[in-house]
Amino acid sequence: MIVQFAILAQSVTVDRFSDRLSIFNVYEQVAAPNFPIFVPELSFVVLLRRTAEEPNAFDTVIRIRNGEAVIGQANMHVNFQGHLVHRSLSNFQGLPIFTPGEIELSFNLPDGQPVSARVPVLQLPTSVPMVQPGVRG
Repeated sequence: MIVQFAILAQSVTVDRFSDRLSIFNVYEQVAAPNFPIFVPELSFVVLLRRTAEEPNAFDTVIRIRNGEAVIGQANMHVNFQGHLVHRSLSNFQGLPIFTPGEIELSFNLPDGQPVSARVPVLQLPTSVPMVQPGVRG
């Protein structure tokens, strides 16, 4: 199987008439001055292609990691329904991010090949109040 793409975004939608996929607010990074934080919504979008000889359906587990810590997981059933392309959309809400580093969502294909998307998690400097000379608080 070939992974056409794997993306993390805030949300996705599929047009019910045209079946077109729209991906909104792609996560390039997550940044906060303090931890832990909660990511209100995270969508994991994967497009897979297979050959006719590869499995039409399989079960796997999506794992969500913040660094080495597994912060979530979900069972996933992938079914190509006889087609050679499959679009997988998974949505997670209220994910806790405990430390800076990286968020990774991943699962394994039937041959053990991992599919993953990663986003850096950055700690922003905390702002220091500016004090003007000669002004008393």
